Amino acid sequence: MSQKTAITLNHPFEFAGRKITEVSVRRPKTKDMIGSKKLTKTEEDAEILLFANLSEVEPGVFEEMDFSDYLKVQKVVQGFFS
Repeated sequence: MSQKTAITLNHPFEFAGRKITEVSVRRPKTKDMIGSKKLTKTEEDAEILLFANLSEVEPGVFEEMDFSDYLKVQKVVQGFFS
């Protein structure tokens, strides 16, 4: 099992009846990158689908997330590539 990185949100929110206070993401595999791009039409949608897959939550979680918290997730995922 892949180790996950927990990201605490500065702006917790409700989604599907539960409070989202953090998300945990795992390192992406090549198949995650390919799959998210094949299933979507835009780079933004591909990124949301990728984040949802890496954190095992619905894409809607990232769509409803405060943008500053989204940027935190984005930074963590981008850090996996360095």
